[in-house]
Amino acid sequence: MHHISCVIVIIHLTLANSQGEVCDEEEAIYYTFGPGKAQKVTDVIKKKSPETS
Repeated sequence: MHHISCVIVIIHLTLANSQGEVCDEEEAIYYTFGPGKAQKVTDVIKKKSPETS
């Protein structure tokens, strides 16, 4: 892992081919929450989604 903060994790990713040559690199940012906060965020997203209206 590249960096860890309170609720943010930044991971450096490398994609290589079968010869080990790097094809692409990127950083992924993940927001981490405990179970209670995760459920609240999920509920808010579901309420805003047109598919659940």
